[in-house]
Amino acid sequence: MNDSLATSYPSAVEPFARTRVAPVADAARRRPIVVVLGMHRSGTSLCAHILSAMGIDMADEIREHGSNARGHWERWEIVEFHDRILGLLNRDYYGPFHDFSLPVAWWADPRVFAIKREIVAFLERRMGDGYFGFKDPRTVRLMPVWHQIFNDLKLAPKIVLCLRDPAQVARSVKARDGLDLEIGEYRWLTHMVDFFRYSGNFDICTVEYERWFTDPFGNFEQLKKFLDVPWQQSESDLGLVLSGIVDPALRHDSSDHREAGQPLVRSLYARAREDRPDAGARHQTSDIITQHINFQKLHEPFQRAFENIAGIAAKLPQVEQEAADLRAAVGERDALIEAANGRTSAAEARLAEAAAAAAAEAQRIHFAEIELERDAHAVALENARAELASLQSALADAESEVRDRAVAAEATGAAIAGLREDLARAENEAAALRTALSEREAAAQEADARANASEARLAASLAEIEAQRLQITSISGDLSDRNTAAAALQAEIETLRSALAQAEQRGQEHAAAAATAQAERAVLRDGLARAELESVEATAVAEAICAEITSSRVALTHAQREAQDRAAAGEALQAEINSLRSAFAAVERRRHEGEAATAALRGEIATLRQALAAAEQRRQQGEAATASLQAQVTSLHGELAVAREVGRAALASLRIEPATAPEAPRRPGWLALVLRPFGYRARVPSPLAG
Repeated sequence: MNDSLATSYPSAVEPFARTRVAPVADAARRRPIVVVLGMHRSGTSLCAHILSAMGIDMADEIREHGSNARGHWERWEIVEFHDRILGLLNRDYYGPFHDFSLPVAWWADPRVFAIKREIVAFLERRMGDGYFGFKDPRTVRLMPVWHQIFNDLKLAPKIVLCLRDPAQVARSVKARDGLDLEIGEYRWLTHMVDFFRYSGNFDICTVEYERWFTDPFGNFEQLKKFLDVPWQQSESDLGLVLSGIVDPALRHDSSDHREAGQPLVRSLYARAREDRPDAGARHQTSDIITQHINFQKLHEPFQRAFENIAGIAAKLPQVEQEAADLRAAVGERDALIEAANGRTSAAEARLAEAAAAAAAEAQRIHFAEIELERDAHAVALENARAELASLQSALADAESEVRDRAVAAEATGAAIAGLREDLARAENEAAALRTALSEREAAAQEADARANASEARLAASLAEIEAQRLQITSISGDLSDRNTAAAALQAEIETLRSALAQAEQRGQEHAAAAATAQAERAVLRDGLARAELESVEATAVAEAICAEITSSRVALTHAQREAQDRAAAGEALQAEINSLRSAFAAVERRRHEGEAATAALRGEIATLRQALAAAEQRRQQGEAATASLQAQVTSLHGELAVAREVGRAALASLRIEPATAPEAPRRPGWLALVLRPFGYRARVPSPLAG
């Protein structure tokens, strides 16, 4: 085996190689530290367990694991420090970028330098005077920072390399971590290249994993000689220790014994197994390391592209969640819009019904008032005309009666004159006729008195008729005022109709706004669909780029163009997502505006309802006023009927002849009660002297 490998490589590979070679005089003052290196699943835990049995302080705590029943035999503090550094460099062991090369001069990062100080402080606290060591496969990739730690603490590292067939390593890593076999072999190659790059100037002892099961004593003797650690127990005790630690049942090598798939991996594995490599083997190993480093330099653009695409792909769940949230928000907004549309439609329907009912009611009231006023005017006019005609006829009859009585009086005077002449001629008959003449004169005077009383009553009737005419004129004025009020009510109804028309127009505008919002929602849905399609495409792009990186050895140039195109697609996707967010914000603003408009419409509807209530109240007041007017008209009809009866009674009394006037019976009943308010009384009979 390669117990003292001291191959040096170009200084460009490891910038600290020259400064980290301790002088011979200083080597004696350096404390030794055992560092177990190697690829994962190469027997590093088994080797650390053996070293611990040899008396070397290798672990403070043994943590069992499902993939390692005997424990990992690691210092969890150092493992945590390594994981933190790899996390800072985006090279986490379980991350997708662990196999990529580390950034140039990564150890100069201040954050890495701070972790290095923590490692130094931990080692100062933990290391004693005895043999101290640790095991962690991650150390291979982080050796430059350990060079600084070794120099800071003046440590002399004793490197134990655990070597295992890369094909078996890939199979074991696949069984534990689910890693593809080819990627597992590439990871083995990366670890081994870093080992040869950074450990060439240290004392190295290579221990093959397979030999633990075929010749465990040989591996043990090799380690004891390399570390110069004596075994204090007997050979039988050593056999018990090795048989207890090296358990063949825990070996899970594949039975097909296949070799690694890549020639470069097979070549480096063969060079690493050589016991004493010659100059040609060392040169071949140096060529492999140089080729691998140059290859890593070549696919650095692919690394960056893959990291960018992976970053975009990592955002895809968040983008999908945001898209789902957007869809949910759009669904809620659609539901709100639908609800608002439903409420608006219901409000518009109720408003239309109320407007139709109000219009019908207003029209009915208007027509009823017009009909009522027309009928009232027609009846009042007809009654007034009939009453006027009756009064005119009664007046004409009264005037004719007066003229007839005047003629009769003149005739009576002429008769009296003739009688006087006859009295002069017939004085003999004068004595007999004086009494009759005196009686006739008295009767004539009484007739004149009755005529004068009739004239007075006729004058009173005319005055009363004139008062009734004035009352009719006043009633006509009231009717005119009511017509004015009805016109004002009609104007208010027209105003209400105009307000209803404006509300309908606003409802149509809100409906148009809702239709616009629905169109925007359709556009947003299309944008979401495109975003989902582009998310799927971006996922496919990420997978294609992963496959392209795997096959980048064959088509580097073509893969570079593909990566650039996919990066552009990722940027386009991000731009589309930003546009979608902006569109959603605009839709949200429009939704708030729609809600404000809906609230304004509700306020207008409430105002309109108040106006309708006020109009209904005015309508009820108009109905009450109409009923009062109807009552007044009815009362007026009754008064006119009484007036007609009185006039007829007056005319009837005027038509009675003085000589033939019958005795008027005394009627203390309803006629007296009716005539009393008008100044008439039942007449007492007074017989005429004949």
